[in-house]
Amino acid sequence: MVSKSAFYRFLRKHCTPWVSKRITVGLPETEPGQYAQCDFGRLGKLWDESAGKERLVHALIITLCYSRHLYVYVTFRQDMEAVIGACEEAFAYFGGIPGIMIFDNMTPIITKADRYDPRINPVFLEYAQCRHFKVDPTDVGSPKGKPMVEKMVPYVRG
Repeated sequence: MVSKSAFYRFLRKHCTPWVSKRITVGLPETEPGQYAQCDFGRLGKLWDESAGKERLVHALIITLCYSRHLYVYVTFRQDMEAVIGACEEAFAYFGGIPGIMIFDNMTPIITKADRYDPRINPVFLEYAQCRHFKVDPTDVGSPKGKPMVEKMVPYVRG
């Protein structure tokens, strides 16, 4: 048994090549239709005819964890209407509804982000119950909670 600091000193001294590689841990495979991960990504500015000016464009990206298929919903807003619209179009595109949707702590869905006691917007919770899927918010400031969709944000932006 050694202290945590002694263990880290040992790693830095003897395992430098491994520490510098930033090796990640692979995620376990899931069953088809079990999970999907969702996140908003910022795409840039685009001309909006209805507003008559350039506006910031976002994409709600929904990635199925088993197959890595993704659906991209482009929108000018990050509100409840955009999230539900994206979910409905994604469900039609995928031909089904995942059992669990892992969401970033986006304001239209999560009213209070907390690791142990998150608060889900009652309107979105009612929608999720109606469509028979569970809402699973990620930890605050933790992109590791939804790595599959996080990898897709730069891909969609490109």
